[in-house]
Amino acid sequence: MDHLLLEPTKFRVSKSLTQDFQCIEKHCTNALNILDRFHSVAKLNLALDEVRASEAMRLVQDGYEPVLKKSRWCLLKRSTNPTPKQRGKLRYVLRYNLQSVRAYLFKEYFRARKQFSSGIVEGLNNKAKVTMRKAYGFRTFEILELALYHVLGKSPEPKLTHPFY
Repeated sequence: MDHLLLEPTKFRVSKSLTQDFQCIEKHCTNALNILDRFHSVAKLNLALDEVRASEAMRLVQDGYEPVLKKSRWCLLKRSTNPTPKQRGKLRYVLRYNLQSVRAYLFKEYFRARKQFSSGIVEGLNNKAKVTMRKAYGFRTFEILELALYHVLGKSPEPKLTHPFY
């Protein structure tokens, strides 16, 4: 990797926790890693579903009442719009001290703290991608950087302007 391009990196937006964090951590020591909220909640839902499935099997094997049977969608669905049947099942499941319940509460806590739309970030990301796609014919990185600044709103006066401008 070109270290001159990586050093001034201040932010890095990622869709998930991946192996390239090690590379970014090594080469961009000052960069702040920002995780995409949508994909973070999706990962939390996958983890919650795995915990629920393994715990439901364990409870049945140990001879306990199948508390988590038919509770998948009431745990994975947002707490703001369950059906009446799911609301009752959720109330019933939340009375127990289970790993699934703790995972559900963690997911809801994370979702409640992030009451904003990632639409603005996605829009800026789309603008940057379109600009970079258009910039394949540019000869230098500086021209691409100027184009990104112009499109994303920081529009500095370019140093490469023609003399009669």
